[in-house]
Amino acid sequence: TLDVARRLFKKDRVDMMQLRVNDLDDAPDVARAVTETLGPGYLAEDWAQMNRALFSALRLEKLAIGITIGLIMMVAALNIVASLILLVMEKSRDIAILKTMGASGRSIRGIFMLQGGIIGAVGTTVGAVCGFLISYVADRYQLVRVPIDVYDIAWIPFTIDPVDFLLVVGAALLICLIATIYPAWQASRLDPAEALVIRHAYVREHEDGTVGIHGDSSDAEILAYTSVQSANTRTFPAAPPRVWIVFRPEGGDRARLWSVLVNHGETAHDGLLRTFHLEP
Repeated sequence: TLDVARRLFKKDRVDMMQLRVNDLDDAPDVARAVTETLGPGYLAEDWAQMNRALFSALRLEKLAIGITIGLIMMVAALNIVASLILLVMEKSRDIAILKTMGASGRSIRGIFMLQGGIIGAVGTTVGAVCGFLISYVADRYQLVRVPIDVYDIAWIPFTIDPVDFLLVVGAALLICLIATIYPAWQASRLDPAEALVIRHAYVREHEDGTVGIHGDSSDAEILAYTSVQSANTRTFPAAPPRVWIVFRPEGGDRARLWSVLVNHGETAHDGLLRTFHLEP
């Protein structure tokens, strides 16, 4: 009682009184009501004001975590961009075939944007479900313990705000869709002629006896020479197209069309040379 407190502390009046409210969110309103009721001679502080330094530190930590998560999402988006660009390079012949069959650039863009959206949706769904489960388990079983003498609490509670949850999921999906724009645009601008045709012009005559194509070479020699190419991807594409156009030298820098060959695939690869099955 107040009488016992006066005798223990040897004071005639009350210096401080602590009030407990049923709802923590009502503490600021109660503090203002106390000041307004008792006058300016009395000072009332709620729990947020008394722990201002702690909440400022938590607000800064929340900002840092948000920036970190944003950077992680950007890295994931760059991975999607890189994957789709590699896919465009790998499927260039298939894209060219679709365009020659009548597919429009808009439909090609839609295909790659849909694929990127599916990748982003699957990753976002898995991440959201895992995050929800981890937060629930950590809050239910109080897994994250902190020093009670520093933070005034023994464990960190996890509360999932539906608005923040949906905002993060929506932002992740939006970033994934934006990341698909450039690869999809690149795929839609692919020229079928460049993707399906490779041109070989043998215009130099070899008079020193070295292996090569010259003006007097037979058709069989030209076909055999053309079928063997370097394994170095800097001088010859790793995924050559299906149609090859071969020119026959006529002397000097002149050449004429010899044949159009169809590439049926690689038949041998010894590390230095690659052999292809070519037919007119």
